[in-house]
Amino acid sequence: MTQIDLRKVGLMVAVGFVFLFSACTKKTIVNSPPPSETASCFTCHSDSNTAVLAAEEQWERSVHSTGAHITETSSGCTRCHTNEGFVSLVQTGTEIAVEDPTAIGCFTCHAPHTNGNLTLRTTAPFVLLDSTSSSTYDKGTSNLCVTCHHSRRNANTYVYDGVKMSSHYGPHHSVQADMLVGTNAYEYTGFTYESSYHSHGVAEGCVTCHMATPVGYILGGHSWNMEWEGEENVESCNSAACHDGDITDFNRLADDDYDNDGNIEGVQDEIDGLVAQLKDKLTAANLLDSGGDPVARVVATADSVGAIYNYEFLLGDGSRGIHNTKYAVGLLQSSLDLFNASLSAKK
Repeated sequence: MTQIDLRKVGLMVAVGFVFLFSACTKKTIVNSPPPSETASCFTCHSDSNTAVLAAEEQWERSVHSTGAHITETSSGCTRCHTNEGFVSLVQTGTEIAVEDPTAIGCFTCHAPHTNGNLTLRTTAPFVLLDSTSSSTYDKGTSNLCVTCHHSRRNANTYVYDGVKMSSHYGPHHSVQADMLVGTNAYEYTGFTYESSYHSHGVAEGCVTCHMATPVGYILGGHSWNMEWEGEENVESCNSAACHDGDITDFNRLADDDYDNDGNIEGVQDEIDGLVAQLKDKLTAANLLDSGGDPVARVVATADSVGAIYNYEFLLGDGSRGIHNTKYAVGLLQSSLDLFNASLSAKK
């Protein structure tokens, strides 16, 4: 055997020892955790944990699971449109851009592998952006919800004389917290605004109704759905503390003819009537285009632009008046009063 051959043999032996000890080291690393730690994993990760399995099924039928707006990856958007952005906001207060985000899911709201349980990431009271004395939202576990479900504008400073509109002018989307509390829309001088019982009488806010006892996997629970293919979840409405069994659907008969069409209809129908009237007035005044969007580069008075803000506020809330009927009616009627007084806008 030549000298070169001996070197090859030595190299092979050395490599063999490396693999041998690497394998031993790897085996040590992947050893299973002690039985007590393994048992704690199965508190959640078990085929018999029907609550967690049901929550997953419900979530799959929620809007959050769709990742419908997950392409909004800039730092100002990910806080509410992505899992990574929301976690960053809650943990560090920092808004971040996310290159390859994931949809809102279990670990967005819960951190079981950090906390050791399914408590929420935050339940801190949330101060809405108008920062008035009545604008702190503090309704228990739903405080987490309003971290995103609030207006992104302060109506007191966002609406002013001479503002130049853009095609997306308004309070942004999902203003449910502001509507429920009854604040941060454009309120006209001389008009008295009121709020309904929901604004103060529902202690847990959003979760009281949206996470009520599930109907299968389609309503309530972690679906957060109040309606699914015509079926409505009115269980929480009919508790003894609220409507005490009187509600069969959300479009219950209104207390008055809010839209002044000569008929007292369901609450949601009355609100729809007011929204349609306001849209017609705004379109006729060239403040909304044919698609219902604000007309860009129009300069108008605060009262005129405020009517657009209130129109967008109602659309962004999405409940068609259910969250806070009195406040919704007041915003729409006061905005319509503006046009009845023949206020005009200028380009």
